[in-house]
Amino acid sequence: MDVSSQAVVFRGAGGVEVIAVEPRAVRSPGPDELRIRVAAAGLNRADVMQRRGFYPAPAGVPADVPGLEYAGTVEATGGAVQGWAVGDRVMGIVAGGAMCEHVVVHAREALRVPPGLSLEAAAALPEAFLTAWDALVLQGGLRPSGLVLVHAAGSGVGTAAVQLSRALGASTVGTSRSEDKLARCGPLGMDHGILVSREGEVRFAEAVEQRAGRRADVIIDTVGAGYLAENVRALAPRGRLVCLGLLAGATGELPLALL
Repeated sequence: MDVSSQAVVFRGAGGVEVIAVEPRAVRSPGPDELRIRVAAAGLNRADVMQRRGFYPAPAGVPADVPGLEYAGTVEATGGAVQGWAVGDRVMGIVAGGAMCEHVVVHAREALRVPPGLSLEAAAALPEAFLTAWDALVLQGGLRPSGLVLVHAAGSGVGTAAVQLSRALGASTVGTSRSEDKLARCGPLGMDHGILVSREGEVRFAEAVEQRAGRRADVIIDTVGAGYLAENVRALAPRGRLVCLGLLAGATGELPLALL
């Protein structure tokens, strides 16, 4: 049967004044689903953009309840679910609505929380690490001994990409506009850092080759158009550029002769 949950809701678009907590009914799980008692939910830039009215929720999820990732315990299982039991600790990504005391997810979309990891920490893992894994491995085809250029290395996806690259046996060069962020990425496994200027034309391709001794096999870019030309210059032959964000615009110049 349905359960009553408290949820964070946005009463329109605006600043923090539109945030409220209201009761919501959450349905029972279907045959292949789990109902999760949420212990913590991650906060992402998309949630802030949704609050401001710039990121509409996709169809099928609550339009006014934010939250793209969660961690908690299984409270109920559908009749066809196998491999999960009430009380199991889980985490995962949803299309929206994670900032609620309960969420219903397909059993195949839930991830087991590793022993020793708190549910609060687990709630901040799926969005960044699954995005980074998809970009590096499934889209970028990263191999051990490869070189990865990670833009905005101090961001959530950036720090995840640095750690995953090290675990996969690859080297990393990271860019940032902050010396402090570059310094903090070193202990996470970043081999080289490049400080990008906040003013004037962006240049980093030559620095990548100087620091690492070669160009990048994979580039993880959350910046977009402003970095497009330099990204192509920084790529090794048959390198892969994976674009994850458009913070510096959606339209840029592509040096076709070099490509």
